[in-house]
Parts: sequence; C-alpha cells; structure tokens
Amino acid sequence: QVNPSAYLDGTLDLSRRWSLNLGLRYDVYSFNYTEDRYDSLSGHRVLSRASPKMNWYYQATDNTQFYLRTGMGFHSNDARSVVVGGNDNNLPVAYGADLGSTFKPAPRVLMNVALWGLYLQSEIVYAGDGGTVEINNPTQRLGVDFGLRYQLSKKLYADMDVNYAHGRILNVPSSEERIPLAPEITTIGGLAYKQDKGLNATIRYRFIGDRPANEENTVTAKGYFLIDAGASY
Repeated sequence: QVNPSAYLDGTLDLSRRWSLNLGLRYDVYSFNYTEDRYDSLSGHRVLSRASPKMNWYYQATDNTQFYLRTGMGFHSNDARSVVVGGNDNNLPVAYGADLGSTFKPAPRVLMNVALWGLYLQSEIVYAGDGGTVEINNPTQRLGVDFGLRYQLSKKLYADMDVNYAHGRILNVPSSEERIPLAPEITTIGGLAYKQDKGLNATIRYRFIGDRPANEENTVTAKGYFLIDAGASY
C-alpha cells in the first residue's frame, strides 16, 4: 500500500478574538494485494480522496479559547476489501466535528473539554472464516473528551485524558447496532520527571473498559489496565 499526499493550510485573523482556519488534504492510495491461495482475491487498485477542513477559534481571554473544528476525512480499508470489493466505499468518507474549550484555570494547569461527533460512511469488519475484511453499514459516534496538563514543579509534569464514546451501527435493528470492539471508556495519563541533564523518568497508564465483541452485545471483550515505567540518564 502506497500513500502519497499533499496538504494546504491557512489561518485568517478576522478580528482580535476571532480566527478562521481552512485546510485541504489530498490523498492517493495505491493498493496491491497478492493472495497465494486464490488468484481471485488478488488485485491492484488506485483511489484518491480530497478532505477539506474548517475550524473556528474564539479567544475569549488570554487564558481561555473556544473552538469549533469540522472536517471530512476517511479510513483506508484493508487492501483485500479494496481490490476484491470494487465499490465506491473503499475509502469511506468520515465527517467529524468537535466543540470545545482550552483554558488555563491556574498558571501551571492547562485543561481541555470537548463534545464531538463522527460519522463513517462504512465500518470495516474482519471476517475470520474467509480471512478477509468486509465493508459494513455506516456508523455514528458521539462523545466527550477531557484533558488535563499540570506542571507540579519545575521538573515534574502530570497529564491525564479521559474519553467517552457512544458508538452505534446505523440502519440495522436496535438489537444488532453495537460496533464490535469499539470502546466506550478510555483513559491515559502519567507522570514525567524531565531535566536537560541527569535522570529522566516516566510512569504511564492506559485503560480501556469492557466493550462488545459482536453486534448483538452477547459477547464481551474484557477491558485492561496497563502501566509502563521507564528511566534514562
């Protein structure tokens, strides 16, 4: 899979507090897939996608900014579904928007809160029986994000992100609308001790909650909690 791309971005200051950011990304994908069992699953295809962006920013105070970010994107499917499927959803469009604020309630504290939504033209689903990936129904996700950055001292930093996502498959019965393996609750964070010379150290965690393993939510994929620690001199 080869993916050359180009991106153009510009920001216009409309006033002392308002600014508008516009962007356009253009991607070309070349998919090559060779299947050593069945020649019918092999193939080559070239696809392209233009993705515009538009973001509004309002600087309420020196320490508080509000924003509305919107744009189109896509997800690049597994090469097998592209070369075999041959339909128009092989680079499914994604429409996204998030409304939020970044602010500093204290000199060494930076916080971010955002509401967001994401619509995918189709969701890719792995079909284990055939070892292929299928193009499935569109999906919708709505959620909220919270982020915190805190400089505890001159050399000690803390950060944490907590995310909630409500995702559903569209155009299916309510009993079959769960997105397999799509998490609802995720959070990451940690502590970092940083200095130019000498000892540096980090300890970080990552958590993903339980999530449905199939569309009917009759099988649950267990969540997990990981801790990583490192040090360098």
